Amino acid sequence: MKRRNQSHHGFTLIELIIVMGVIAVLVALLLPAVQQAREAARRTTCKNNLKQLGLALTNYQGLHDVIPPGYVARDVAPDDPYTAEVGSGYAWSTLLLPFLDQISLQRRLDLRGNSTDQLSIAVAATQVPAFICPSDKGELTFTLKSGVGDMTLSRTNYVGVYGTGDLSALPGAPTSRGVFYRNSGTGIYDLKDGASHTLLLGERMSPQFKDNYPRECCAATWYAVPPGAAYQSDNSGAFQPPWLVLGATKDTSNSSLIPLNGPRASAPFSSQHVGGIQVVLADGSVRFISENIDHEQFRQLGEIADGGLDADY
Repeated sequence: MKRRNQSHHGFTLIELIIVMGVIAVLVALLLPAVQQAREAARRTTCKNNLKQLGLALTNYQGLHDVIPPGYVARDVAPDDPYTAEVGSGYAWSTLLLPFLDQISLQRRLDLRGNSTDQLSIAVAATQVPAFICPSDKGELTFTLKSGVGDMTLSRTNYVGVYGTGDLSALPGAPTSRGVFYRNSGTGIYDLKDGASHTLLLGERMSPQFKDNYPRECCAATWYAVPPGAAYQSDNSGAFQPPWLVLGATKDTSNSSLIPLNGPRASAPFSSQHVGGIQVVLADGSVRFISENIDHEQFRQLGEIADGGLDADY
């Protein structure tokens, strides 16, 4: 009885090329969908962070009858520049720590002292997850010069809304007030435009400046505006230390307006999300603001008593 010869055939070169081509097409189709799903999850986490911050601000206001100050400075008049500040420098976000389940972190700070005290500086680089947008892949810390030497500060992606004015020159006296400025004490009844038409917080991405602009320019922190602080380089332009924790919806010292998510926009408001930024309103809601929003409308949203309803945004 004769056996049949069994022959085994592998892929031919043409077949292998076709299979590899099919796989490449499938990967090309699936990869953007996977990336979009991941970004959607990161954006949801960012939104939850902002919701948490909005709730914490509501709880702070309920306990103290006012929203926390933009940051604290001693022995200064509202019209004094930031160069006249003595201390403490602690930001709205530092005062909010107990309402974010971070009371142990706040207890490591001497709030009666200055943010440049050595014991407190040791805490300044601590990352607090609620202050970080997961879509932003920038470095988690940056360096700032101060009267006591270089300080390493933890990054945040969320800053308080100052309103309209020259934040670099007049951090305590906005031309048109927002909720947060130096030594502010904004109450719920000060929101003449209504809580649902007033911005509390907005996003800011890690600095994206290039060329002559330092990486630290316009970086934001949850920690403080340390007295005597300065960016690492003199090329930081108009953005001075008060920008560490606050952002203006319009800077009256600059006739040109920086668009949201513009090619060189790290400040005042920007994000790594496609198409715009996420913000918290004074009623605690979180909204997505298009980068194409009308500048005048965005300015009005940042002010507490401009008289506009700002209904469509």
